[in-house]
Amino acid sequence: MRTVIDLTDGWRFTGPGDTWEEALEKPGELVSVPHCWNRVDGQDGSDYLRAKCWYLRELELPEVREDQEVWLEVLAANTVGEIYLNGQKLAQHRGGYTAFRAN
Repeated sequence: MRTVIDLTDGWRFTGPGDTWEEALEKPGELVSVPHCWNRVDGQDGSDYLRAKCWYLRELELPEVREDQEVWLEVLAANTVGEIYLNGQKLAQHRGGYTAFRAN
């Protein structure tokens, strides 16, 4: 049986331009996803800012049996999206606004 956990709320956003270490130390801004951090710049005809940003969230998983798998699905991320778990990179996706998953 499949269980879906909604992770829309409770994200801590940092950036643009922070390193992983800086992102971990900053309080950041509490946001819900989807979230567009540069939704205002570029609307005046100027070029919009392109930089790495971080969305961090703590997860509490229900008990998982040995024969079960846990997948994290991102429904949309633009340009490059990466999934980390406890500092370990699990997946990278390149492409605009398409879904990707990590086991």
